[in-house]
Amino acid sequence: MSFTDLRWRRPGDGRSERRRRALRESRRGRLSLESLEDRLAPAVSTWTGAVSGLWSQAGNWDVAPNPGDELVFPDSAANKTNTNDLAAGTAFQSISFTGSGYAISGNAVDLGGSISASYASGNDDVNLPINFTAPGAVDVATAGASLSLGGVLSGSGGLNKQ
Repeated sequence: MSFTDLRWRRPGDGRSERRRRALRESRRGRLSLESLEDRLAPAVSTWTGAVSGLWSQAGNWDVAPNPGDELVFPDSAANKTNTNDLAAGTAFQSISFTGSGYAISGNAVDLGGSISASYASGNDDVNLPINFTAPGAVDVATAGASLSLGGVLSGSGGLNKQ
């Protein structure tokens, strides 16, 4: 007979070995982990243009962009004339302009969402090929804003002008 058996066995206890084992296990406070669904939320990469006009320079972004990210081009950025020198066909979730005066050219992008312009007045020129991989939209929020898309627009996702 072991010490553990002595500790759990009491005169007149009547508990079976299985019941004692279950009681010990419950007192140990075993935790279990439940797996959740796999899902990645897109990060937001905001253009600062602090280093140059090249998208591949990490210092031009608050967070360097990765495939699937949302790209934001604000009013306060430097180097508003910039070039997408990332690999052709890099996929992004969306492109948003919150400032005017941008002239963007370079390699093609795959876009899983929308392109939007939400500033009071001015113009942005996007001269790069865009492949819509999901239903997308071009959304210009105010009457004073203008968004020119000069590259080839393609893809199976479709496009709505809003």
